[in-house]
Amino acid sequence: MRGVDKHFLLSDKSFAPYLYAGILASYAKQDDDRNFSSETYAAGALGGVGLEWFPIRNFSIGGHVGAQAQYEARRQTFTAGTTITPTGTFFIVENSKEEGYSVNTFSSGVRINLFF
Repeated sequence: MRGVDKHFLLSDKSFAPYLYAGILASYAKQDDDRNFSSETYAAGALGGVGLEWFPIRNFSIGGHVGAQAQYEARRQTFTAGTTITPTGTFFIVENSKEEGYSVNTFSSGVRINLFF
């Protein structure tokens, strides 16, 4: 899990519940020749709960489940063509902007850990 901080609540027990949290951020830019360009921004947060069982000292079995909330915006510019007139050249440009929110499950998993 990238960018995630894990905090054990009861670290001295054989069953160790924990919380995890993190932030999400991304930026992407795409330019296709001179006709198309796109920029995408995203930001959000995630969190969840998990449990690890330590049946012996250097071995654990664990699982977790979580959710994330995210905002995303995308701007696109498309140059559809040109028109040449006696007064100059004009470009036909179409712009669009999309934005939205999402809330969904982040990840669920079961794992086995060996500690050395």
